[in-house]
Amino acid sequence: MSSPFRKTCKKTGADAGVLHLPELQERIEKAVEPFNYAKPAVARISGSDIYFAPGVYDKLQQDHAALQVVLDAALAQPGVAAVYRAEELRDRPATQSPAHRAMAFSYFPGRSGDLFILPKPYWLLDGTPTGKQRSYGTGHGVPYNYDQHVPVLLMGFGIQPGQYFQPITPADIAPTFAALCGITLSSRDGHVLAEALKKPAEAPLTQQARPKSALPSGPNTNP
Repeated sequence: MSSPFRKTCKKTGADAGVLHLPELQERIEKAVEPFNYAKPAVARISGSDIYFAPGVYDKLQQDHAALQVVLDAALAQPGVAAVYRAEELRDRPATQSPAHRAMAFSYFPGRSGDLFILPKPYWLLDGTPTGKQRSYGTGHGVPYNYDQHVPVLLMGFGIQPGQYFQPITPADIAPTFAALCGITLSSRDGHVLAEALKKPAEAPLTQQARPKSALPSGPNTNP
């Protein structure tokens, strides 16, 4: 979503803005002060991922009062729609919420954060340090219709020309390329986009084998 579009939304009275991540981090630090956690409690915020300092989140999981204060502080930040804990996303739990499901598919153990921020629609995540001017005007990666519906273009050997309108996900790309290369994946999350691939040409009909009696014989050498 572009910054001009966000400004247009605000002019029409729509709820849109910039979610300032440094402000969010400061808000969380202040929230845990009464609980005497080591400072800084938050190591960093990268995109929608909140990473606590080593050992802090383990303590928060055992300290329900402190964890609830952190969650409430994050939800009070302008532009935050929801906050998910890592354990709510691990193993991709069944859910009726498209946003929850999308966040779960993005979770990667050992690499993702401890908490995850879901911004409101038309709110941009901004990690620019306080006092500095924002150097970019667009964003992506939120589970909303305007950010998820993008075209996928395939071209080259084995691709069937045409337009296809069924919903797909990025997880479908690797299986499709594997099929083009004749590779069978051991496991996969997506499926082969078979409708976009050319069908294997039928093998040419071979001449039927003649019965042995009809096979041509060598020259007759008998007198």
